[in-house]
Amino acid sequence: MFVDSGYRLLRKNDYHSFLIGKHPVVVRNGAVYDNVCDHRLSLIHPIGYGNQEFVCGYHGKDQSHAKQYPHYKYKNLLFVGEHDPSMVSLLDKCNYTANNHFFHYELKINANWKLFVENVIEYLHVKYVHKNSQNILKPFLSLNLDQIPEQIRYGKHSVERTVSEAPQRYRKYIDEWKWENAYIFPNLFVSNVSNVVTFVSYFIPEKYNETTVIYEGYFNKEGMDERIADVIKTSAKNFVSVILSEDK
Repeated sequence: MFVDSGYRLLRKNDYHSFLIGKHPVVVRNGAVYDNVCDHRLSLIHPIGYGNQEFVCGYHGKDQSHAKQYPHYKYKNLLFVGEHDPSMVSLLDKCNYTANNHFFHYELKINANWKLFVENVIEYLHVKYVHKNSQNILKPFLSLNLDQIPEQIRYGKHSVERTVSEAPQRYRKYIDEWKWENAYIFPNLFVSNVSNVVTFVSYFIPEKYNETTVIYEGYFNKEGMDERIADVIKTSAKNFVSVILSEDK
């Protein structure tokens, strides 16, 4: 299970606290721990992000000995659980890159997390549901919505990909139009848009019918004209907010 990309966990004692089911866990200093005191089972870090020592606020007891869960990293992506070779193989083949973080977006949706997954990987609905957002990515992607994407399975994971030649006027900064959307079971999507922008999106089930969706954007094209880069970043931000509102 994916738990964090690390961009808000750069300092010592930065933490990200959340629930897995009803169980509180926390990511801090590159590891994943129980987030309850072993004395009275009180919550150590409040749900969300912050910075504080791993000490119970009720009686001041240090919790650095708390249960630590198996975890591993792929570049900046932190997962809890046993190492998954098929996931690593998928991200290697997708040439996953996430260099310069430029936006963060969160939204609560009134749906079960499985419905959210089904919606994201069901490409055919895009042409009909996302009429308002189809052209937002035009500065760095033009999709042929009649083209069925290539679909590849990697164990529990999958990737959808469409690639086409970029028009001549875009080739100064775009090598090819590409939409590559990888689903890392159970809760992570990684989308490569024309090797320029990477979307890292994941979700946290809050209830059986409520899911928090988080999108992060990374800009990966070095040396691009700053004005063009700003247009692309703005387009990417607008795209995420519009498609999520359309899906609601």
